[in-house]
Amino acid sequence: MRYLVPLLVLGISASTNVLAQEAGVRSQPYVAVQGEAEIKSRPDVASLTVQVQTRGETLDAAVRAHAPRVAKASGALSGLKATTVSQGSFTAAMEQPPRAPVAEAKDRQPFLPAVATTRFDLEIQPVEGIDGVVDALAGTGVLEVRQVRYRLKDPKAQMREARAAAMRDAADQARVYAEAGGFRLVEVIAVQDGNVRTDQGLQMDLPRAMSASPQAPRMQVSPPATIDTSASVNVTWRIAKDEAAPPR
Repeated sequence: MRYLVPLLVLGISASTNVLAQEAGVRSQPYVAVQGEAEIKSRPDVASLTVQVQTRGETLDAAVRAHAPRVAKASGALSGLKATTVSQGSFTAAMEQPPRAPVAEAKDRQPFLPAVATTRFDLEIQPVEGIDGVVDALAGTGVLEVRQVRYRLKDPKAQMREARAAAMRDAADQARVYAEAGGFRLVEVIAVQDGNVRTDQGLQMDLPRAMSASPQAPRMQVSPPATIDTSASVNVTWRIAKDEAAPPR
């Protein structure tokens, strides 16, 4: 136990020195501001989720009918340019009929409880080609376009740019406050990172009309103009009286 006392005293002494230093800094004139910035960039990549879905009276019937439809879809996907395709998942399940009866119609199809689904994930570069891809997929007669997402290839680069712009904004604010009070900026004594937010992964759910139906209306899909990234930073400057400033 006799070794603990010097260590404890040393710890208290070190903490006291740190607090004294911080108190010394704060006892000097300073200005603290929050800088903010927003950076806008064109999305680089469009990601699509598409699926082939087949129904049947039984799971076996649905899976057997599903196989040639998936083959047709795979052939159509392999012919797309500037597109990377990866097969996601295959599921087969029994579904319950809708609880509320739907009004009967002459052309209404009977409910088939077994459903087989194969999903594909696509990446399109450049994003300007997405409308033609969606149009081609909907025209296959078997593929449903479910969702589209837009992102940047390098989101960290946009975050770095937003942080740097936020720091410049903080410096501008601090300079305005300092000069208004007859001071000048001396040095940064504290920086605290704020919030960084990006629209990375901006997504749009597409209506079921964009499906494998020949009666489906044509719908144009356009990428967003920008993906926005915002950043903030809290910065404290030590300031000193500006002797060259006019008397106030």
